[in-house]
Amino acid sequence: MRHRPHTAPALWAALAVTVVACTDVPAPQPVESPAASVLPRRAFDLAGADQARPCRAAPYRLFDFWLGNLMVVDAATGADLGHTNVVTRDLGGCAIQEHWTTAEGFRGRSLNAYDAADGRWHQHWVDDGFNDFTLEGDSPAPGTMVLTGGEMRTPAGVVTQRVTWTRMSSQRTRQLGEGSVDGGTTWTTQFDVLYDRRPQVTPAPAVENPFGCANFPRPHQFDFLLGTWEVRLTSAAGAGEPLAVTSVTTDLTHCLLEEQLTGAGGYEGRSFAAVNRLPLRWERTYVDNEGHRVFLAGGRQPDGSMVLAGTKRLPGGATVDLRVTWQPVTPDEVLQRWEISMDGGGTWAPELELTMRRR
Repeated sequence: MRHRPHTAPALWAALAVTVVACTDVPAPQPVESPAASVLPRRAFDLAGADQARPCRAAPYRLFDFWLGNLMVVDAATGADLGHTNVVTRDLGGCAIQEHWTTAEGFRGRSLNAYDAADGRWHQHWVDDGFNDFTLEGDSPAPGTMVLTGGEMRTPAGVVTQRVTWTRMSSQRTRQLGEGSVDGGTTWTTQFDVLYDRRPQVTPAPAVENPFGCANFPRPHQFDFLLGTWEVRLTSAAGAGEPLAVTSVTTDLTHCLLEEQLTGAGGYEGRSFAAVNRLPLRWERTYVDNEGHRVFLAGGRQPDGSMVLAGTKRLPGGATVDLRVTWQPVTPDEVLQRWEISMDGGGTWAPELELTMRRR
């Protein structure tokens, strides 16, 4: 609430760990992750990984106290504000989705996920008022979550946000929003509400936000991806058989670009992408049902391609830089290229190339 990527490139097959047994009994073969079809192995620790139901682990459940059909109450007065929030599990428990609606019908959504690589929770919020920001943090105690970040430009200057969720009872959660204009030295309350859990809620009918994104050019830069696509591995012989199907749609007055991907073996992924007005860049969060998460940021290139980059932490604390390019070839074909850098972006190596063909 606010007031407000079954076949992986042969190149990396040599990376799989081989166990040589000292007896005649064959060593167990590692289970290939379905994510290896659409995500680069080396950057996501996929070689030989058994990713079955990773999100049952306790850290993924720390935000479950927020789940429910929620009515919003002013914490100070107890007044029913008429706002609703529907908070649900997604991706087999690897993510939490929020659907916020004000009494007037303005809307916001967030994608929340725990990232085992950095041991922190992350939220990507987008609303129909052209707001996009990300928060991160952790649970300092059971029934509590504190996330910070999400810089926003206001008349008072650039505001850093801190949001605290606290479980008050089995039926009530408090959400306190604070802002700081001095880098976190002091904090001022922005909102303080209670969520009352109900068997069901009825959100107000959605309205068109006059301050939304539909009439601005930058939020349309990724429109070439809208539609349903077959995702195929690209090789010297051309595009192979379909590995996955992905659907890309817009929501929140064109402020949110949402992708839902379905692959082999029950694999699923979801992304939120939106324009952040403060650094004036695209930001994209991808989460899947194997517990992987990656955040990328960037924008449009002179040739019309979209290039987003980010850093992914690996087991053991090392990091790898990622760069993803979406290159329109025709209105019905897009190339998606993943590159990695192990030297802080000094050099880049191709890691995975996929062809998206419109259905």
